[in-house]
Amino acid sequence: MIISKTPYRVSFFGGGTDYPNWYKNSKSGGKTICCAIDKFSYVVLKKLPNVFNYNYRIRYFHREEVNKINHIKHPTIRNLYKYFDIKEKLDLVHFSDLPAASGIGSSSAFTTGLINAINKMYNLNFSKNEIFNLAVDIEQNYNKENIGSQDQVISTVGGFKTINFTKDKILISNMEKYKKNLSKIQNNSILIYSGIQRESSSVTKELVSQIKHKTDIYENLFDTAVEAEKMLKSNKFNIKEFGELLNYSWKLKKKTSNNITNSSIDSLCKACIKNGAYGVKLLGAGNGGFVLALANETSLKRIKKYMKKYYMFPLKLSLSGTQIIYENK
Repeated sequence: MIISKTPYRVSFFGGGTDYPNWYKNSKSGGKTICCAIDKFSYVVLKKLPNVFNYNYRIRYFHREEVNKINHIKHPTIRNLYKYFDIKEKLDLVHFSDLPAASGIGSSSAFTTGLINAINKMYNLNFSKNEIFNLAVDIEQNYNKENIGSQDQVISTVGGFKTINFTKDKILISNMEKYKKNLSKIQNNSILIYSGIQRESSSVTKELVSQIKHKTDIYENLFDTAVEAEKMLKSNKFNIKEFGELLNYSWKLKKKTSNNITNSSIDSLCKACIKNGAYGVKLLGAGNGGFVLALANETSLKRIKKYMKKYYMFPLKLSLSGTQIIYENK
């Protein structure tokens, strides 16, 4: 039995510029600033005894028991089993700390976690780079999903990172050495669950198709990520200015598609600002999931009191990416 544990993520800046439709065709490329958080996706993978009259048992929010890989309905599992040419019977169980389809990179965390589990079970010795590059390939080219490339990276490597996307490669810069500034971000952040779940790929279908018509917006999103990176590296880091830039970036993101937000999300964001937040943004593709709010200690208390009907938790980093937490072959 192998158990992998893979962190979910929070994206601060540059979301949208990590779509290959953008960074493979623009001069600037893509840049995102994101972090792995202490909420996780778990994949349990074990060999299935011959006593069962099927070859593949899969349990997530559905249950599948099939004899042929092509009969597996879950696209990521089906395509990874085909990619690795799995021959023996396997039992797979997935569970998580947070709901799926909520903007925290859950699908990519599952993909990287499953790759890591297969990697360990069959002693393939994949590097972290190989894991996240395969995850990108599986989701974008095999599953044909309208999905960016930052989630696979941050769930694999963990920590707080600036990720640069070019036509040919993905480059990662560690921000963890700016501990004082990251501590301010953690101490002044809260994540609020809107209660709305949605499939990111369906939400982003229109967004991806419109990228070439909204180049100015994506250039501005890239520029805000550049500015945010400068802030993070500064000895004069100001959480209020960082929050205000986050708010500006959220306003830009809403212009990329009509499906980014809705009245419920707008009301939640406005309530955070009204109660003193420096800035807010919806995580992920849009139209549901978690809202990130940055505020000082007094305003955070006010927001928590006002938002008490919502599930919420403070931002805490996970410095490790996908990892194997149990192995018994």
